[in-house]
This record gives sequence, structure tokens and C-alpha cells, in this order.
Amino acid sequence: MFSCDVCGRGYTRRSNLCRHKRECGKIPSYQCSQCSYSTFRKYYLKTHMMRRHESNPLYAETYIDSEGKHVCIRCQKKYIHMRHLKRHIKFECGVEPQFTCGYCLRKFKHNSHLKGHVFRKHGVTYT
Repeated sequence: MFSCDVCGRGYTRRSNLCRHKRECGKIPSYQCSQCSYSTFRKYYLKTHMMRRHESNPLYAETYIDSEGKHVCIRCQKKYIHMRHLKRHIKFECGVEPQFTCGYCLRKFKHNSHLKGHVFRKHGVTYT
């Protein structure tokens, strides 16, 4: 294990530690204009922009507020993690419940909620 003398961060490869030492304690020179992401490499910023802002339709439906939370533009719900907002857009926001109880026909937006319902209300372990 190779460790940085300044911050203590560890690396399994010497080359990664050498790269880190050139950057350690410095402010990244490339900053995203649409969120708080920053990097030392122009290519990483370009990749970030493609994945997070330009070609991904999901990001057209979201923004990051002043508290750093991810916000759904449809309903203004806020999430700390983007993965939770993705789940919200995919299964909840403006989407009809996709999971139906086979016993009473009640509908749920998440399969995990259906499983809990079947166990609590019908006494059956849902698989």
C-alpha cells in the first residue's frame, strides 16, 4: 500500500500515488457549470457532462438545489442521493403502481411494499 504523506490517502499502485501527489491540496481546474462536480482532467469533465447533463434524459427532469439535494422538476420532491431520485422518477412520479397483490388486487409502486403487504395482510411469504 502506498500512502500520501500530506493527506494519508492510500493507493495500491505507485503510479496512482504519484498522480495524486501532483493534485493533493490543489483546487481542480475544471468545474461543471451545472453542478458542483470538479476535476483535474478535461476528459473527465466532458464525460461527466455527457453522462449527467446532456445525453441522459433523466437529468433533464432534475436539478440540484442550493442545499445540494437532487430535485424532481415534476413534483419538487428532494433527495440526497441521485439513485433515490432515479427510483422516484421510474416508479413513483406520475407513474401508475406496477405491482399488484394477487390476493386483494391492491396496487403498489414498489415490489418491496407489495412483499410486506402480502406478508402482513395475507400471512404469506412473497417470493
